[in-house]
Amino acid sequence: MPAVASVPKEFYLSSSLKDLNKKTEVKPEKISTKSYSRTTFIQYLDLQTSKKLLKKLEESLKALN
Repeated sequence: MPAVASVPKEFYLSSSLKDLNKKTEVKPEKISTKSYSRTTFIQYLDLQTSKKLLKKLEESLKALN
């Protein structure tokens, strides 16, 4: 095994990379309820608009027959 592998921290001792030695805590991002509600509402409106368009299209096709 190479000597470098036995002392891996030596790679990170330069001043520009010193932050790599610090232990960082990773926190998952929280989903904003307000943002989620807004997205859900927009999806609902899109669905309602699509239903209306399909209904008008269906009525137009029936009128042609």
